Amino acid sequence: MALQQEHQPEGPSEQFWVQLMAECMWKQRRVSRSEKSLVQAKTKINSSEAVDQLFYGISVLEKALK
Repeated sequence: MALQQEHQPEGPSEQFWVQLMAECMWKQRRVSRSEKSLVQAKTKINSSEAVDQLFYGISVLEKALK
């Protein structure tokens, strides 16, 4: 909604670009959180829980890239 107010798109093509910006921002936040989890897991790699978190983080990153 903030992007809508900031850019005030007129017409379908401008609306498309604003929606795409919102989607990209959302994905970037997901990737950043996943990356943080991966770094935290790397510091605890000896525990099986950390390995599970690592694989989860990788799957989240793979989904975000699609």
